[in-house]
Amino acid sequence: MNEFSRLFAPIEISGVGLRNRVVKAPMATNYATPDGFVTSSMIAYYQERARGGPGLVIVEFASIDNVVSKSWHCQLGAESDDKLEGLGRLANAIRSEGAASTLQICHCGIQRLLPWGPPRVPSASAGFLTSREVREIDAAEIAQIAVAFGDSAGRAQQAGFDMVEIHAAHGYLIMGFLSPETNHRTDAFGGDLEGRLRFPRMVMEAVRNAVGKTFPVCVRMNGSEMYRGGMGLREGCHVARAFIEAGADLLHVSAGTYGTTHLRSTPMYGKRGNLVPLSTMIKKVSSVPVIASGGLADPKHMEMILREGRADLVSMARQFHAEPRWVEKVREGRLDDIRPCIRCNAGCLGSGREGKRVLCDVNPVAGFEADFKIQPTTRVKRLAVVGGGPAGMEAARVMAMRGHDVTLFEAKDQLGGALLPATRPDFKSDLRAFLEFQVRQVRKLPVEIRLGARVDAGMVEAMGAEEVVLAAGAVFRTPSEISGSDGPKVMTADRALLESDRAGKRVVVVGGGVTGCETSWALARLGRRVTLLEMRDDLASDMEGMHRPVLMKGFEETGVTWQTRARVTAVAEDGTVSYRIHGVSTEEPADTVILAVGVEAERGLVDALAGLEIPVHEIGDCARPGRVLGAMHDGARVGRSI
Repeated sequence: MNEFSRLFAPIEISGVGLRNRVVKAPMATNYATPDGFVTSSMIAYYQERARGGPGLVIVEFASIDNVVSKSWHCQLGAESDDKLEGLGRLANAIRSEGAASTLQICHCGIQRLLPWGPPRVPSASAGFLTSREVREIDAAEIAQIAVAFGDSAGRAQQAGFDMVEIHAAHGYLIMGFLSPETNHRTDAFGGDLEGRLRFPRMVMEAVRNAVGKTFPVCVRMNGSEMYRGGMGLREGCHVARAFIEAGADLLHVSAGTYGTTHLRSTPMYGKRGNLVPLSTMIKKVSSVPVIASGGLADPKHMEMILREGRADLVSMARQFHAEPRWVEKVREGRLDDIRPCIRCNAGCLGSGREGKRVLCDVNPVAGFEADFKIQPTTRVKRLAVVGGGPAGMEAARVMAMRGHDVTLFEAKDQLGGALLPATRPDFKSDLRAFLEFQVRQVRKLPVEIRLGARVDAGMVEAMGAEEVVLAAGAVFRTPSEISGSDGPKVMTADRALLESDRAGKRVVVVGGGVTGCETSWALARLGRRVTLLEMRDDLASDMEGMHRPVLMKGFEETGVTWQTRARVTAVAEDGTVSYRIHGVSTEEPADTVILAVGVEAERGLVDALAGLEIPVHEIGDCARPGRVLGAMHDGARVGRSI
């Protein structure tokens, strides 16, 4: 039996044939215009993902009116006929690559990030979810919204999409009616589950009236809201049956709200496939195909889900964002060439919620498919890349693919740079997979790699380099303002992660940003008693929001203690840490003190190479310390420009 025979088995959804069971799930991009029109970059983005081989591509949520149903900046629109031309081009681009196309339509309800007036909600009491004023919609507006759903579905059909998906999950308006926590109405649209189902049924009726009986309709639904008081799985199964009775041809099972996004769009720390138990139960009561979702990425895991009958199809959003050719590479047996999503939720979900264009931390091409082409060079150059971290490896990879003669120098005995300590904790396996991917990719190319090589101007001149890409990274700070910070009991966070066996039983971590928090959690998981000191008001203020709840739960489970507003003043030779809170001095004994108070760009080589009469390009942390996103985009940019 073929290893992925179920994954690549065709399936038919109400007359629409899909070439396989893999679904590109919807994910908002902010690639539309501010007034919701399709753009060339949006078309190029979706066409590239369709070209990668999925059976079905679901286009991100489209608003059903031009004001109150919108959630995000630059959200796609399906509320008016002037959108038809662009939607048609988008549907055609997807279909031209062999995938079926679906447009998701949505009313945001309370989950609105835009500041345009009060969000519309089933019950005014749902205002507890936001600090903003909300407006409870009346029966007349409910009817108007149902009609708007139908009109938008009709436009999806008219534009040439193969089906339409109604967004009835994630705390948006339809889910707001279904939830006992946010629907406290006393009229026909509230009360027991039958009353709460009245509006969703109206929407289904309006959609069916608009598209006819044979056009496939998918429903994105919650198996559970994943919080106390919300809709649970038992009611979720009843809701699934109700949608089927109302005419749904396909159920796309998800979970959660904006408040529990960390349990739905699981961060790097979270378990993959955590929503599959929901699709499993809903499949048991469903007479139509069911799509499973929830941080899926491993083809073997997805094949098992299908073989065990836990779902009929499987969907991915972030993994397709990172690797549009996922299906193609699985089919060809090139699993090592799949660029893994690290679930950082930063460049994609985080940027999108801030109203910015969605990017990808590990894939610099995402969102720039129409512009980013790796073109063969017109003249081969001898190039030196100094630094084997993510920026240096990406630059070397792109330049080698273009045909340049590339030598990559790394001072350590292995490639990875700042990713080496960052990937040591066991909860950073996603990032470790990406590091291993990057190393494999650069080693597959004709790049000369020199490890343990400390570069100087003489080495560059001796190799005859015509240009240098400097990606020397950053170094952890040893703060002079803390007396004894260079003492025998002190080490920086990177060394603590790489040499965790050197840490004593009692550990004090100074600095409660992302690095300090992750170091604290990692050592606590190894059995150390950890105290974390942070001078600011909050821990991990620089952390992506979906990671924080998981981190804090990890602190609770492993016994990490922490103190904010703590200004460390000294570290004694025996490891005792002195600090002040509101002017009051306190001491904390420690066997090991770990400094996580930031990094500084490594600028030593800048001066050393300044005398060379060749171009030197500074990229990554040595130019400006930051995230993986900055390093990868720097590497790709300079790799294309030389």
